Amino acid sequence: MRETLKQRAQAAQAKVSGAVGAVQAKAGGELQKLSASVEEITPVLEALGYEVLGARITLGIPPSAGIGVRGLATPVDPVRFEAVLAEHEGNLPVVAVLKALKHIVGVQSGVTIKGLTADMAEITLGTPPSVSLMFERSPGSMLR
Repeated sequence: MRETLKQRAQAAQAKVSGAVGAVQAKAGGELQKLSASVEEITPVLEALGYEVLGARITLGIPPSAGIGVRGLATPVDPVRFEAVLAEHEGNLPVVAVLKALKHIVGVQSGVTIKGLTADMAEITLGTPPSVSLMFERSPGSMLR
């Protein structure tokens, strides 16, 4: 009886180890895709005049990647923006980031916090995707 229980426990442990290994392998592949997407998106954003502040890769289930962008307050020529969007039409991560950026730029002007300026965002590629509008202290302002 004891030997049977031991064998069952070992079999269960092997199954769990195999499942964890499969999840880790899949997550590793997803992280590679996300980092490649960040590399691909960065020059597109910079060509439009945005400053890429950095990137964040989150090891989670599911994994995600975030791109910090500055320059929301500086208008981008809408014709040029649409041309770049059309140029990358088949590239889902690039299109997703550009559409998110277009949306947040439209919203950004209507959101105000006294003494703070919203010129930055973090766009997260993941499930679900998200955009965080980031505020920083306005030059010379007091937050009182």
